[in-house]
Amino acid sequence: MKHKCKTLRKVTRLLKIYSLFFLLAVPSVSWAQSREQWQRFTPEEKAQVERNYQRWQSLPPNEKDRLRKEYQYWQNLPPDRRQQLRQNYQQFRKLPPQEAEQWREKYRQRGFSPEDKRALRDRMRGGGKDGRFR
Repeated sequence: MKHKCKTLRKVTRLLKIYSLFFLLAVPSVSWAQSREQWQRFTPEEKAQVERNYQRWQSLPPNEKDRLRKEYQYWQNLPPDRRQQLRQNYQQFRKLPPQEAEQWREKYRQRGFSPEDKRALRDRMRGGGKDGRFR
């Protein structure tokens, strides 16, 4: 009986040590990976990341919340839907400036809330018959 208790204490102690090691090691590994990734960036990419971070820091809390919700929505979309939206966006970017501005103005005139816009985008699923935006 004493042997079982002694073994159990040793195992428990080892588990605590390994748990502590795991908790300390994992963040440092991920930090090392992000540091490695950061070092691979060009100076222009680093500057862009810093500008984006500054822009994020300057946003009001309600705008940050809105963007977090939009990001969560995007992450929850099926991969094929995200791919379709990326393609639609690329098509939009290829439009002549005047036509792109017309689409922007049309979108602004609708005056939807972000949730209404999201619902409309879901209903439209993939643009018009010719692959363009409606």
